[in-house]
Formats: sequence, structure tokens, C-alpha cells
Amino acid sequence: MQPAWERQQKPAGILGKLEPITGTQRGSSALPLVSVLIASRDRPKLLLQCLDSVLSQHYPRFEIVVFDDASRQNLAETLPGRFMQAPIRWIRSEQRLGVAGSRNHLVQDAAGEILVFLDDDAALENSLALQTAAHYFATIPKLGTLAFKIIAFVNGRTSLQVPFSRRWLKKFPSVTDNTTQVSYYLGAGHAMRKDVFRHCGLYQQDLFYGDEELDHAYRQIKAGFLLVYAPEIVVRHCPASSVVLPDGNGRNRIYYLIRNRVWNGYKHVPFPYVVSYLGAWILYFLALGLREGCVVESLRGVCAGINALRNLPRKKLDKEAVAYLKANYGRLWY
Repeated sequence: MQPAWERQQKPAGILGKLEPITGTQRGSSALPLVSVLIASRDRPKLLLQCLDSVLSQHYPRFEIVVFDDASRQNLAETLPGRFMQAPIRWIRSEQRLGVAGSRNHLVQDAAGEILVFLDDDAALENSLALQTAAHYFATIPKLGTLAFKIIAFVNGRTSLQVPFSRRWLKKFPSVTDNTTQVSYYLGAGHAMRKDVFRHCGLYQQDLFYGDEELDHAYRQIKAGFLLVYAPEIVVRHCPASSVVLPDGNGRNRIYYLIRNRVWNGYKHVPFPYVVSYLGAWILYFLALGLREGCVVESLRGVCAGINALRNLPRKKLDKEAVAYLKANYGRLWY
């Protein structure tokens, strides 16, 4: 398999210049229905910006499904009147399910065959985003997930949230401007073929927060699906303080991030990579916990991750999947 960094141009015939769908095309049953899925909790102002960006799309066949993850105030009741006629369906849970659980409910309730996931603190930058995503899925039959180009805005600074390690970004800075196969995706903005969930199952719900995308990416690669990065689809992400955490037990994001990374490493990464993989990430999150003043939670996360391994089935990546990761910016040693 040719390494991805040696083929950093758009594959021939994938995308030409797209124009808004108009005239007899609008409303055509030949166009696939796109479900835009948004999980939210206690962030109504950010959610409205997200919804505005979706409702400005030129693609004619889409629905919006919002999952209210036990917000203190029912989010649907805070919606301004101008949204009342919009194609929005609401699901509300009275119990907090976290990111993975919320997405599972959204997937099961979605009517479309193409699912676009957006965080509630993210917004689509271009009105052709849904049309572009639909075109990718129509053009690449084995496409499982489409990773978007996410630009994060934090404290007046911008940074990219893309499926490439710092090593690859430093070595090939232009990689973020080209269509290419990748090995994982980020949750703030991405699209998936609904059929992927029929083959690979739903998100692992007990992950609760963090790494659910990485786990699912590994499963897709094992099943033979492709993951593709689409720089044309840009998402503006303004990361807000997590409203999922801390939970009732005082656990914070570091606890879940380190616990879940231990689970994913053990579950998927084959020998000889698994030892260095787990060691590197445990050290990284312990250092992060020290920097954020939550070393105890970091240690609790490590212990919780290791203690659960005896009940966690190991479904390591096979040779074909490892080859895919090596060729497409995947992580194996760390």
C-alpha cells in the first residue's frame, strides 16, 4: 500500500467544483437524505450558532436531530421562534449518557443514510458542506468516515484539530490542505455512512467521554472501510468547558481520557506495539494531570483502566489493518 504522504493530492475524479443544487434537483428523491446529529447539554447559545450554520446549507435533503443530554433546562424550550418551522427533531434524556451514549441514541433515531456529527460548540463554515460530504460518499463506495478540517478558536488563538500527529504536521505541513486517507477522525465535525454502524456496531457507551471515535475508527479499519480527510469541509470549533464532567463522583476529563486510552490500547493494538503505546500515553496523561492539578484523578484513571482489562475482550488489529495504519498516518508505537 502506497504511504499516504506520497499521494497528497486529491484522487482523480473525486471532487470537481461544486455549485449549489437548484431547480429540478432541489428536493429530488435521488439525493441521499443527510441527518445532522448534534448532542448538547446546557449550552443553548452555542447550540443556536451550530443550528444556524446547518440551516444555511444549500443541500436540499437534510434533517437535524438534537439530543438533549439531561440539560438543567429543556433545550427545545429555549429555542427562538424562528426555529419552530425548521427541520429539527428533539430527543431528551433525563439521565446523563455522555458523548458516546448520546451519539448512539442519535444514530438509532436518524433517518438518513449519511450522518453528519457536529459538537454543539462547532459550526459549519461553508454552505456547501453537506453537499460536499454527500458527493464524497457517492464517489467512494468503501468510504466509512469523512474527517472534516476543524479550526479551533481558543483565547484568541487558532489551531487545527485534524487526524494527523504533530510529527506528520511538522514533517508535511501541507497535508492539511489535501484530500487523503487517514486512520482516525475527531468528533467535533465528521460524517459517517450509517451502514458503518450496521457492520461495526454502535459506540462503546461505557467510554462515556473521550476516545469513542478512536475505538470506532479501529473497528471500521478492521471491517475494510476507508477513512478520508476532506479539507474542503471546514468546521469552526470554539471549545467550551466540558458540561459532561465532572460527574457525580467528582471524576474529571483526565480520568476518562486516560482510562479510555488504556482500554483502547489494550483492546486494539497488537504486540509488540501495545507495551510502548500504553506506556507513552499513561506518562503523557499523568503529566497532563500534573499540569492541570489533578494527579489523583490521573492515577485513578490509570487504575480504573488496568483493573477493567480482565473483562475487556482483546480484538487486536490484524495485519491488513496494521498496514492500513502504517500507510495512512496511524499510531502504533504511541
